[in-house]
Amino acid sequence: MNYLGCDINKNDLRFNARVLQKRTPSIRQTYIYADVASSPPATAITKADCIIWRHPEFLSDHLETPKKLILDMGQILWNILEHKDSQTPLLITCYDPHEMMFVLELMQQFCEKGLKYHLCIDKQEGRASWKNPTIDSQDTDPLFNLNHHDQCQLLITQCQLKKINITQDKLLSALSRTFQIILPRMNPYERIKPSVLLENLNKPDLDTLREAVCYLNNQIREHSDPFIKREQLLSLLTDDHEQEKSLYQLNY
Repeated sequence: MNYLGCDINKNDLRFNARVLQKRTPSIRQTYIYADVASSPPATAITKADCIIWRHPEFLSDHLETPKKLILDMGQILWNILEHKDSQTPLLITCYDPHEMMFVLELMQQFCEKGLKYHLCIDKQEGRASWKNPTIDSQDTDPLFNLNHHDQCQLLITQCQLKKINITQDKLLSALSRTFQIILPRMNPYERIKPSVLLENLNKPDLDTLREAVCYLNNQIREHSDPFIKREQLLSLLTDDHEQEKSLYQLNY
């Protein structure tokens, strides 16, 4: 088996080459520096038998995170779909259920009708949940305390990319539309909706997208019992998006 890993972070590349290669010597591993958003390794993507994207960062909102990152994530997804072979499966794993909702809705913006996928929520023993509240005392962000165990796994098996020229304006529009679909679902039984934010998303910019990201993350962060809220969002994810029962599950 041959494995080609791409990363824009050179420290991660060095870690992968130094540590991961030694752990699995039976797999021929190559790691390359690549900015998949601006200069994707098109040939490698086209020739791949399977593509794995672990933990995209559509919803990163810490102060040190550039607001443009969400645009880069959208461009990466588009580039992968554009260059991969039509028969090549794409596996995307997310920490948070609301981020997986975002990925799925963005896929709907990018792809023609007929999108097929398997969605799996990994609930193996040891994963963080309301029954197993794993908390790192050194971490003050409840999102991280919750998210680094439970995993949402999406296997795309069929996707016909729309025939459009993806400009930054069109990418902004697709990301904005995705937020407009998801945000009202977060609290379906509350009469107060993020109406001003939804209206601002009609003319989106990076500040508005960041505000929408924070709104989604705060559904867990600011809840009185974040584990319970996370479980509710997992249920919402599967109720809204589970296409068929999946037989695929990763073991970490």
